[in-house]
Amino acid sequence: MRFNSVTPFKFFLHLFTLFTHLQAHTTVNNFTISCGATGTSYDGERTWTGDTGSMFFSNQDNTVSANPTPPQPNSTLQVPYNTARVSRSQFNYSFPVTPGSYFLRLFFYPASYPSFPRTQASFTVHCNQFTLYSFNADAEDSETVFREYVLNVHNSETLNLSFTPSQPNSHALINGIEVFSIPSDLYYRTACIRKRSSKLTWDFPVDSGFYYLGATWLTITLRL
Repeated sequence: MRFNSVTPFKFFLHLFTLFTHLQAHTTVNNFTISCGATGTSYDGERTWTGDTGSMFFSNQDNTVSANPTPPQPNSTLQVPYNTARVSRSQFNYSFPVTPGSYFLRLFFYPASYPSFPRTQASFTVHCNQFTLYSFNADAEDSETVFREYVLNVHNSETLNLSFTPSQPNSHALINGIEVFSIPSDLYYRTACIRKRSSKLTWDFPVDSGFYYLGATWLTITLRL
């Protein structure tokens, strides 16, 4: 099998084209939600809006806004990980969007919360009819958990996220949600250097971290 070869010039030209493309793109349908929080907060890069009383969040009566116990170590980013939306029943978020491509980012802090021990955090995340992620706190070895998805919305006017506990005695939680539009061909442009299946070889040294970035950055592509 013949592998494609990427020269340094082609690589940096590709990155330049990508960043120029992103700069030219005007972001619409941008949602940054701090789950379990009220008001707005700033993390140094972007402003987060609390989901308490939000039009994007339903089932508020069946959920709890909670802070992790014990308090987080200083190494943990405060927003959005300092509050969570927790429930032993399914809860949902709905975001009105226009057709196009979107990044969806989910932020989890798998800690214990008042009346919700860490060991009982087990749930599934769905986006419309698709299963995105099955979460089990005991299976996570990171202090915080972050997942990123590319969604291609064609006809749906609403992007629906649901968090469903796996068992009657388990609970679901979420700390932060980001949804923002991207150029519709962004992941096609980057596929040649980022997808594991591309089987690229390099004419210059590439740190192994770049490969793993390429393997995890584009987690899933869905057609909604």
